[in-house]
Amino acid sequence: MLPVYAPSGEGGLLLAWALLTSGLVPPNLSVLRIVGYAALLLGVVCDLPGIADLAPSPAPGSRSWSLAASSSLRSRSC
Repeated sequence: MLPVYAPSGEGGLLLAWALLTSGLVPPNLSVLRIVGYAALLLGVVCDLPGIADLAPSPAPGSRSWSLAASSSLRSRSC
């Protein structure tokens, strides 16, 4: 996972908690945000694959491009 996800998850978790305690947004939306940002942080801490890593790879010979196929491109050095 990208290292930018950790500060984004922490900041989002704090913001969602602040919105929950302030009552500016409905509580169910705040709880949903807390769960989502906690899942993001859990994925960063436990080094779980992201959604793009779970996409099936394209069939051999196909011309379709997917995020899973680009993971090999990201590992190359220029």
